[in-house]
Amino acid sequence: MSKNEIALVIGAGGPGLGAAVARACAKDGMRVAVASRTKAKVDVIAHAIGSGAHSYACDATKPDDVAALFAAVTKDLGEPDLVVFNAGAYAPGNVLDIDPKEFERCWHGRWSRAARARSFSPAQRLPYGAVRAS
Repeated sequence: MSKNEIALVIGAGGPGLGAAVARACAKDGMRVAVASRTKAKVDVIAHAIGSGAHSYACDATKPDDVAALFAAVTKDLGEPDLVVFNAGAYAPGNVLDIDPKEFERCWHGRWSRAARARSFSPAQRLPYGAVRAS
């Protein structure tokens, strides 16, 4: 990746995978935008990343929020070259012990969030809901 490339990581408000991906993208020289339902959480992540990282509030369960996020990132930084959908609910515990309805809620929620790829520019959309770099 180059310094001119832009990474958008949705679901980067915690200490886990989303924040780690955002840090790795910044370390590789990308400009980074992080998003989470709670702006204060991604403000902390963006500040820790430094290098002009941008933070945004976005509830990935709401199509209008995702569309607004993509518009804001595009306006502020340019169209993202990499988009990571890390947002989603989870049911803590052993997968064999999780109530099947709770498992289904989490599974469906994660995939419906990924389906928000409709918000991306037509040039970035690929079959099966995947998104490619510009």
